[in-house]
Amino acid sequence: MTLPGRGLLRAAVSCAAGVRRNEAQARVRVFGHRAHIAVRGLCPGDLPESSAEKPAGDVEQRLTAVPAVEWAVVNTVLGHAVVGTEAGCETTAVVDALTEAVEAVEEAHGITHPLPEHPASGGQVRRSAAAAALHVAAAPVAALAGLTGRTPVPARLAALAPLVDTHPRLRRLVERAVGADNAGLLLASLTAFGQAGSGGLAGA
Repeated sequence: MTLPGRGLLRAAVSCAAGVRRNEAQARVRVFGHRAHIAVRGLCPGDLPESSAEKPAGDVEQRLTAVPAVEWAVVNTVLGHAVVGTEAGCETTAVVDALTEAVEAVEEAHGITHPLPEHPASGGQVRRSAAAAALHVAAAPVAALAGLTGRTPVPARLAALAPLVDTHPRLRRLVERAVGADNAGLLLASLTAFGQAGSGGLAGA
């Protein structure tokens, strides 16, 4: 049986799983004589507080040592470092140097978390829109299950997403793979379709 809305579900899964492919483009954003550099492991909850202080300090030190950088400060709330650059510097060369400096610190500390999103990326808006569309798309699946008495998604399979979502260790594994925000969208989408396809919403 073909599941209605499965194209939207596939898109949500692909979007979340493809986060790492877009990381190179999202690492550095330049605003005039300032640059924002995404740093893994800085956001609250990524690392224990005692373990996060050393990487943050090392990032500031390495960025300050980059030629053409006048100052550097880490913003742990946003998971980004902000640097001020000299006027007239060559942007491409500075971006490459900033990226190398941050990647060196991440590698030295063994930090492999997904890159945090920049507030200007619009990722949260896209996720909210996708979540709404996916919940709407799940309704025909539930209706079909109710009308035909057939549940295309086994109940055991449908229970996996809620289990992962509520189990801290399993949830962290998903977050490390696709990022905390994308993990929320992915698990919510799988839960909605699982419940609808197993008759757990309007269908049962």
